[in-house]
Amino acid sequence: MFFEIKEGNLRLQFGQRQFVHFVIVVIFTFLSFSQNSAQPRNGGCGKGCQEARRKLVELRNVEILKLTETLKIKPDNVDLYYQRGQIYFGIIFEIKGNIYHLNPDRKAYYFDVIAKALADFTKVINLSPKAEYYEKRGRIYTYLWRGEASEFDSRRYDPQISDEKSLEKIYKIFLNNDNFNAAEADFLTAVKLSSDNVSSLSLFHQPLANLRISRADYLGRMSDKYTLSLIKNTKTADIILDDINFYIEVTKKYENPDWRKSILRLNLILKAEIAGNLGRDDIALEALNEATKFLDETKSGLCSIYGMRAKFNFDNQKYDLVIQDVNLATELDSWNCISLIEIRGDSYKNRGNIKNAIDDYSAVIDSKRWSSDVRVYRKRGNIYLQLKDFNRAVLDFTNVIRNGSICPQDYNLRAKVYRLIGNEKEALEDEKIALTFLKRLDENQQSACSEHSYK
Repeated sequence: MFFEIKEGNLRLQFGQRQFVHFVIVVIFTFLSFSQNSAQPRNGGCGKGCQEARRKLVELRNVEILKLTETLKIKPDNVDLYYQRGQIYFGIIFEIKGNIYHLNPDRKAYYFDVIAKALADFTKVINLSPKAEYYEKRGRIYTYLWRGEASEFDSRRYDPQISDEKSLEKIYKIFLNNDNFNAAEADFLTAVKLSSDNVSSLSLFHQPLANLRISRADYLGRMSDKYTLSLIKNTKTADIILDDINFYIEVTKKYENPDWRKSILRLNLILKAEIAGNLGRDDIALEALNEATKFLDETKSGLCSIYGMRAKFNFDNQKYDLVIQDVNLATELDSWNCISLIEIRGDSYKNRGNIKNAIDDYSAVIDSKRWSSDVRVYRKRGNIYLQLKDFNRAVLDFTNVIRNGSICPQDYNLRAKVYRLIGNEKEALEDEKIALTFLKRLDENQQSACSEHSYK
């Protein structure tokens, strides 16, 4: 898949990751639908399917040969070049799996098809420039750029690369990339050539918007923390936010008011996430405030909007605003927004209202909708420990351990409580297990454990 979910600096704790995944899938599936055929993929393709693919490729090759022979007689025929270009285009976007399955040297064959498609559309453009020709060629350039972008991994696997080299790589792939620039230029020309037709204008704006939001998504949402730290305070961050704003402006051109409202809401949530990842909390909050204007009776996105806004306010120690947002969200949709109660509990705890904090943590636990999430048990257990309610503390830390924790801190915490109540045998056993885990944990696991709240 082109898009995958990765966690940036904005930690989505209250069921947000699933919603953001839904956002991306809905937006890009809908907007890319016209670019992809319903041809089956390699996965799950049996012998009958493979044979059908083989015949389809053979048929396309026959059609290409016929058009090539005819072009020898009519070398300046625009329609013939366009037809052949369309066939190559179909191979690229519709039956890619056939190439992978049927051609031993599939990579060379595939890039040969791309080169031929580009040549045909370039010829057509030179003979008779039209918006649709530029749009088709732009989509091929987009495909080539996405291939480059999808391989980008910054310094994640090579810490020897300097910050300067990493920034150079980002610049080369995302900000001054030949394929990206060619695609953008073609889409802009398509828009210009269709400026006298409102519906066509919207049609040719869309691939340009898709291109730019792809760049924003790669850099602002899918990047690792190191990459985000590099681009936060650079012009790159401004470009990413400009890309999102452009995408939102194109969304406003949708004719269907209900669909326009829904997609605008999703785009603003996406903008808030990316802005948060880039350290632009003011822009993120502004986007979320705007998104509340597009809520409807379906309540779609409600928990995400209020939950993300609560997280930003929590990070800025505005606990009253957190409590206010969670109260409103749970009043409007108590079932789906139950997980937001956790951050309200965190706010109560930080304000010193321990009783309300315990009540909120208990409400999340009692809902049994996040039974595998040990975070809330850990938080409540720590409060019971501070209150010297040792029996309840032991129960909560036990639930943390039963849910599969491999963090030495959890065993050491329970050992501490056992010792406080005079149960030395169990305390020593837990400390022994903690030491065993400590020796086994790899660097990533140690890092994950250290991020847990043990206060």
